[in-house]
Amino acid sequence: MLWLTILLPGFAVANELLSGTLRKHQSIMLLIEPASGRIVDANEAAARFYGQPIESLRGMVIQDLNVLGPAEIAAERALAAAEQRNFFVFPHRVADGSIRTVEVFSSPIQLDGRGPMLLSVIRDVTGKEMAQGDMLAYQQRLEDLVAQRTADISRINEQRNRQLVYGLLAQGAVIVLLLVVMVSRRRLLLRNREALEQLGAVSRYSRALIEASLDPLVTISPDGRITDVNLATETATGMPRDKLIGSDFSDYFTDPDKAREGYRAVFAKGQVIDYPLEIRHVSGQGMNVLYNASLYRDDDGRVVGVFAAARDVTARKQAEEALAAYQAQLEDLVDQRTTQLTRVREQLLQSEKLASIGQLAAGVAHEINNPVGYVSSNLNTLKGYVDELVRLLGDYRSLVAAADGPAAAQIEQRWRQLDVDFLQRDLVELLHESSEGLARIRKIVQDLKDFSRVDREPVFAMADLHDCIESSLNVAANEIKYKADVVREYGDLPQIECVASQLAQVCLNLVVNAAQAMGEQRGQITVRTGCADDKVWLSISDTGCGMSDAVIARVFDPFFTTKEVGKGTGLGLSISFGIIEQHHGSIEVDSREGVGTTFRITLPMHQPAHVKRVASAPSVPAR
Repeated sequence: MLWLTILLPGFAVANELLSGTLRKHQSIMLLIEPASGRIVDANEAAARFYGQPIESLRGMVIQDLNVLGPAEIAAERALAAAEQRNFFVFPHRVADGSIRTVEVFSSPIQLDGRGPMLLSVIRDVTGKEMAQGDMLAYQQRLEDLVAQRTADISRINEQRNRQLVYGLLAQGAVIVLLLVVMVSRRRLLLRNREALEQLGAVSRYSRALIEASLDPLVTISPDGRITDVNLATETATGMPRDKLIGSDFSDYFTDPDKAREGYRAVFAKGQVIDYPLEIRHVSGQGMNVLYNASLYRDDDGRVVGVFAAARDVTARKQAEEALAAYQAQLEDLVDQRTTQLTRVREQLLQSEKLASIGQLAAGVAHEINNPVGYVSSNLNTLKGYVDELVRLLGDYRSLVAAADGPAAAQIEQRWRQLDVDFLQRDLVELLHESSEGLARIRKIVQDLKDFSRVDREPVFAMADLHDCIESSLNVAANEIKYKADVVREYGDLPQIECVASQLAQVCLNLVVNAAQAMGEQRGQITVRTGCADDKVWLSISDTGCGMSDAVIARVFDPFFTTKEVGKGTGLGLSISFGIIEQHHGSIEVDSREGVGTTFRITLPMHQPAHVKRVASAPSVPAR
C-alpha cells in the first residue's frame, strides 16, 4: 500500500488548519471535527477528487460524502477519535454522483485554540492499488532527511564555533557577537529539534501504520534476502522478526521455485499483480495469498529492492473449490436427470407401443372372431351333411352287395378303386381336426382380447388363478416350445379376488423370462400352485442360467435388463412387481448362477374393502 506517500518531509500541524505544504500535497486530506463530523478544512487534492471547491467542502459534513448511514459513520468516527482504530474503507460519493471506494487513515491531532481534530488522509482504491513499495521508499527518504538535517546541524555548529573564535579576535564586538551567536544557535537548535521531533513522529506514525496492516508486508533486497517485515508477516509464517530478516524470502512458501519466478518477474516488468502463492507456516499449514510487488528506488533512482504485500485469499479459494465441487455435483445431477428423462422417454415410447399393440390385438381379435364364427357354424353344418352322406353311402353299399349283374360288379370295382371306406373315415377325422383348429383360433383370439384390457382401470373380481396361468402359457407357447418343456404341478385353489388380466400379464412376463434364460440345451419350466391359510401362492421355476446377487438386487428396477440391446426394455419385472403390490401380495426371487431361478408369488384370497370391485365378472376362459 502506498498511502505512506501522503506524509512528506516538512509535515507540520501548527496553529493554521492545513499548512501550505499539505494544502498543495497530492494526497487527499480532510480535517474533520470529531463530534459533529463537520469538514473544517480540505486540501486542493480533495477538491479535485470530490469535484467540489474547498469553500464548498468546508461547509459540508462527512455524511454528505460517505454513503454509509449516519449512525455507522458516527461510530467509526468515534473509534478514530479515541485512537482505537485508524484505518477504514468507505464508499464516498463525488460530485458527478459516482461512488468511489476509498481507504481512510484518520488520526486525532491537537490544534491550538481549536480543540482535537481528526486528520483524515484518503486514498482512492477504486482502480488498481498503488504500488505499496512507495511506503518503504518514503520511510527511507525520511531517514535520509533526518541524517541530512543532523549533518546540517553539525555543520552549523562548526560554523558558529568558528565565528565564535573570530569574534574573540575582535575585542570590541566579542561580547555582542557571542550573545548573537548564542541566541541564533539556540533558535536554530530549537527549530532543528522541532523538525526532528516532527520527523520522528511521522516515522513512528508510518511504522505504526505498517504494523497495523492485516496483510503481510515485506521488503526484499535485490539478492532475495528479507530486509524488513511487519507483524502480519510474523503471524503468517510463525517466525519472529529477527529470524525472518536476513533469510531467503522463498523459504517461506510451499513452492519456492514459483516464488522466485515471481520475484524475477518484478525486476523484468517492474511489478507483479495478484500473483498466486501459498505461505508456509512453521506448523505446516498453508495460507493462500495473492502477492502484489513492485520495485522501490532511492533518491537517485537506483533499485533498492522489492516491496511485496500479500492478501489472504484462503477463504475465497475454499469458496471457489466448494463452488467447483458443487458445480460438479450439479453436472452429475444433470447427467442423472438426463438419463432418467431418457429412460422415461423410452418408457413412454414403450407404453405407446404396448398401447398400440393392445389396440391392434383387440382389432385383430375382433376381425378374426367374425370369420371364425361363421366358419365354425358352417363346419358344424357340413359335419351334419357328411354324417348323412356316410349313412347314405352305407345304405347304397348294402343295395349294391345284394344286387347281381355286371352293373353291380362295376360299382363294386369302382368302390374299391376310390377306397370309399378310407374316404369316409378320413373325412370324419378331417372335420374333427378342423373343429379343433377353430377352437384353437378361438382360444388365441380370446387371449388377445384379454391382454388388450391390461391398461384399463383395474377392477377386482373373483377369478381362477389357473385360468390366468393357462392363458399366459397359451400366448407364450411359440416362445417356449423350442426351448423348454412345461411341467404343471397345480394344487387345489379356490377362486381369488383379483384383476385376472393383470395376473395373466405377470405370469406371461415370468414364463417368457424363464424361456429366454435357457441355454443351448432344452430346459424345463415348472409351474406350481398351492394355498395356505387365506393366501394362495404361485411359483415359476426354470433350469436356465440363473442370476448373480448383484443382478438379483436390481432385478425389479425399472429399465434394468441383462438382455442384449433391442431384446428387452427392463420393464417386465418392474411392471410385474407393481401389479403384485396393487394386489397386496408379494413376489420373491431365488436364483443360483448355472442352476436356475424361481419366482414365488403370494396373493391374498380377498382384497381390502377400499379396492374397486364388481359383484360378478367373467374370468379368463378356462383352457
